[in-house]
Amino acid sequence: MGKSPTVSIIISSYNYGHLLDKTIGSILAQAYRDYEIILIDDGSTDDTDTVMERIRSDNPDVLITYQQIPNGGVANAQNIGVQKASGRYLMFMDADDWMDPDCLQTLVDKALEEDADRVIGSFRFADDDGKELKKEIITKVDDVSMWCYTYCHACLFRADLYRSSDIILESHMAADIEKVFKFNCSARKVVSVEEMTYNYRIHVSETRDGNALYQRIVSRNPRYSLGSYMSSLKGYCGPRLHGEQYEAFEYGIIRTYYGKVLLSTQGHPYKEALDIYDTYRSDILEFFPDYLKNRLILGTFIGFSLSRKMAVPACGLMEKLHLFRLFLRIYTSITRRRRIVD
Repeated sequence: MGKSPTVSIIISSYNYGHLLDKTIGSILAQAYRDYEIILIDDGSTDDTDTVMERIRSDNPDVLITYQQIPNGGVANAQNIGVQKASGRYLMFMDADDWMDPDCLQTLVDKALEEDADRVIGSFRFADDDGKELKKEIITKVDDVSMWCYTYCHACLFRADLYRSSDIILESHMAADIEKVFKFNCSARKVVSVEEMTYNYRIHVSETRDGNALYQRIVSRNPRYSLGSYMSSLKGYCGPRLHGEQYEAFEYGIIRTYYGKVLLSTQGHPYKEALDIYDTYRSDILEFFPDYLKNRLILGTFIGFSLSRKMAVPACGLMEKLHLFRLFLRIYTSITRRRRIVD
């Protein structure tokens, strides 16, 4: 039996066959070679199977696992990917993204050097042509900000800790957030890497269809419900965390709540934005009724740009003063003319 790889790269894909050559090609071009690729085809109806058959045939010396499953959402696909992984670290990659050639080497070196449970890497937002839109540089992580960096792009998770924590993802709309929060309950050491070595693609897709997303939110579609993910996280993390740890966890929930409100209301008329806000606020009030009393809500923390440092304090203060609806009217007027990059 062969030696297990250091990194298991888990990719969930739905109808991204036309992009897999670039995505998997960027893995095959890595300077660091001790990895396996696990692609879970989440019920694709395109030529994903043909593309993967060719890629596997062209690269017989690379560990590539490909499995087709009925469409069940990214959380289900990633759960299956974890079951199949044999590496020391897990890496979750979107099927439309790509790595720089030094990505794995940079992340693995940091993980081994720091004996870290989780490594958070920096990355770029890029368009379909590869043009950089925005940078996400992770400078430092502390006991609070570890709950705020919920992107899983360019991240490594220690596989044995992930499994021993019995992490089963349930949320469709917030699988990355759910994964990070549940893992943080057991993580001993979380570190960051400032070098940008990963490219997160921003493009028009079904999942970013504004009208469809609005309907899913206000109808409380379980796969897109903020409440269902909050329920899952409170049930999982609540019994495991106490004191300052629980307060930091709740702050992370609050930050996610405001982030979802600001992102989901972009491009919508005020009335629809208000519907989204009311839906999300009823969710957080159901599961975290005293969230506005969290002492961290008006604080600022390391590792964020000025605008991101101020987002939660500003939103929290406006809610405390009952001014958030007025802000939302102004915000939607601006974002209907120019959508802010998510």
